[in-house]
Amino acid sequence: MPVFDIIIPSYNNQKELLSCLEGFAKQTFKDFRIYVCIDGSTDHSVEVVKNAGFAFEHQILEHHDQLNHGRNATRNLALNYINAEYLLFFDSDITPYPDLIEKHLEVLKQKTCISVGNVDYLNKNTDLWAGYISKRGYNKFKPKEAMPSEYINMGNLAMPAHFFTSINGMDGTLKKYGGDDTELSIRLEKEFKPLVINNNLAKGFSTLNKSLDFALAQIEEFGTYNLKLIHQKHPGFGNIYAFNLMKGNSFKSIVFKSLMNKKFSGVLKKTIPYLPSIVRFKAIHYLTAFYLYKGFSKRPSE
Repeated sequence: MPVFDIIIPSYNNQKELLSCLEGFAKQTFKDFRIYVCIDGSTDHSVEVVKNAGFAFEHQILEHHDQLNHGRNATRNLALNYINAEYLLFFDSDITPYPDLIEKHLEVLKQKTCISVGNVDYLNKNTDLWAGYISKRGYNKFKPKEAMPSEYINMGNLAMPAHFFTSINGMDGTLKKYGGDDTELSIRLEKEFKPLVINNNLAKGFSTLNKSLDFALAQIEEFGTYNLKLIHQKHPGFGNIYAFNLMKGNSFKSIVFKSLMNKKFSGVLKKTIPYLPSIVRFKAIHYLTAFYLYKGFSKRPSE
């Protein structure tokens, strides 16, 4: 059995997927097996991967109906195959640097923990959303610093395999955008209270082609659907994504809601490209909160 099982979900991104797999072919640590989990792709990804001739052990998994089921259900395609000591989740639009697995293993061998790897967005200085997410989340923490489990990021995440298998994998009911990391982190926290390490040396790189408008629309969708489902499933579990502020009637909640202004957000969005970088980050942070609240305030049928 290999030391690492690696789960890579993919949906209609054949070129990026091949780059990702070519990166794993160049790893300094070779003892791994990859499950390429195809989510109803129609771009011939299956045929291209089969014909690529990768020398490392790998298996292509698809849904029985070959339709799109969402990233969570797609990751779960590998659930019954996992028997390695460690499990690595990796997104197909990221290419790993050659020592990525080696750097994850160094942290995992030191103590029982979850190793949160880093993503180097090559266009973070020119793309608004890439620049924003390069400074938030786990990027707020120092290298090798322990973090709350809510900061796990499944784009590049390694852990003892039994952490994942013992809680029966991902929540396949979350089919819309967002929250898969969060929901998993809550169940891991309940079951294991894991030590979570910001492992910035286990890195991959990517070019993020996502406009600010599209990113904010995804945040709104998250607020409309998955955020509510997560808190229905895990009531009272912290205040992740300011849920208590959006739902409550406390003084802080009233102040928060009063700051969520549609006209101001519209003006702010138009001026963001012209703002200094420090102010720009705070402006996008406000817009993220506004669109999350906007989605949360909707009924799912709207």
